[in-house]
Amino acid sequence: MANTSKPRFILACDIGGTNTSLALVEHIQGRFTILRSRRFSTQALPSLLGPIASFIQELKDSRADNLPEVCCVSAAGPVSGGKIQLTNASWAIDAAEIETVFNIKTYLINDFTAISYAVVLLDQDDPGQITPIPHTDGSAPRAGTGMALVIGVGTGMGMGFVDKRADGSYLAYPSEGGHSELPCHDTLSYALHAWVSARQGYEAGAELFLSGQGISNTFSFLCSGDFRPELAIPYGFDASGFAMAPSPAEKAILALPEQDRPAAIAAGRTKETRCALAMEIFADLYARKVSS
Repeated sequence: MANTSKPRFILACDIGGTNTSLALVEHIQGRFTILRSRRFSTQALPSLLGPIASFIQELKDSRADNLPEVCCVSAAGPVSGGKIQLTNASWAIDAAEIETVFNIKTYLINDFTAISYAVVLLDQDDPGQITPIPHTDGSAPRAGTGMALVIGVGTGMGMGFVDKRADGSYLAYPSEGGHSELPCHDTLSYALHAWVSARQGYEAGAELFLSGQGISNTFSFLCSGDFRPELAIPYGFDASGFAMAPSPAEKAILALPEQDRPAAIAAGRTKETRCALAMEIFADLYARKVSS
């Protein structure tokens, strides 16, 4: 979008497997400012039309004179033919349908392609925007030119690549990297992968371990009869610290709806051994995937 002294107003929509976020964004002279935002539950929605209608009506009711001129939707799924079928929700997004209903030009982009374009705009000298992780020799990393990996997990796992060129331009490439292989490296990780693959009925990709649902899958494995406590020793856990059966608190987590388990597992990591090990396995595999 070209720089201009006249502000333009954009309806920005970010659609993930758990949350759907909408924002009215002002763009002027190369700067973007969020003026108003709303969040909805993706799993409770039949489509994106309802949230957009509600959000635009709020703007009209507030007598806003900055109604959006264009809509940009970033969503967790591949873009094909002007549509996105969400990876971790049952509904799809159709740009033509949004344009017809709301009479607003609409663009679709994969969520991690959008993030890949966004990260290069961050100020690497601002600790409020970026937290650098020192190299093993203690030196701080500095972003340069060339290809960079962008990865993140939520309900699912997203991955993208951005090529930052010497002339300051950059190009992002979409990737469904969540379906790539899991970096198994020891008896426990191979056993976990085999257990989840057997339950799914196919060779499980990294997303089924490195995500909210992945934390739940790992915890379920640790609570199953297929988990052997001695496998936890390399992770700093004493095998004798695991009861034969899950504790009442761990059983209560298993009884929760699928979408509520990851937060409960993370919250229970200081009290419940299987919760702690699930998070340790998640962190270990996440680090290995990033560096592989």
